[in-house]
Amino acid sequence: MTTTPKLIRKAELKTNCPECYTTDGLQVEFYQPYVNSRWYKRFLAELSSKMHCTKCGTEIFPVSWTPDIERVYDYHRKSTNMRSSKRHWKPLALILMLVGIALIAAVAIFGVNYLS
Repeated sequence: MTTTPKLIRKAELKTNCPECYTTDGLQVEFYQPYVNSRWYKRFLAELSSKMHCTKCGTEIFPVSWTPDIERVYDYHRKSTNMRSSKRHWKPLALILMLVGIALIAAVAIFGVNYLS
């Protein structure tokens, strides 16, 4: 089972970068882990983020955030719509489930007819 982060939202922040003090370079990206196994695929109910400045090229860690950055970050995090975490079965899994159900039904019908 492999888990890969998928980008679900990218937002531009109009606050000052704590490194270069520019007002138009901060970006925050929100990621949701995506599980892709042999039988199904689905998104997990977790949310991770990464903030960086496009002007100076540095990643901004939460330790150096100002109250303005925290406020704007919280707004964008709350307004991010996470994708559904239900399983999406792959065709091979669906076929095997149907074959299994048919096999159980055949054994049940054969058992009822054989015992009668």
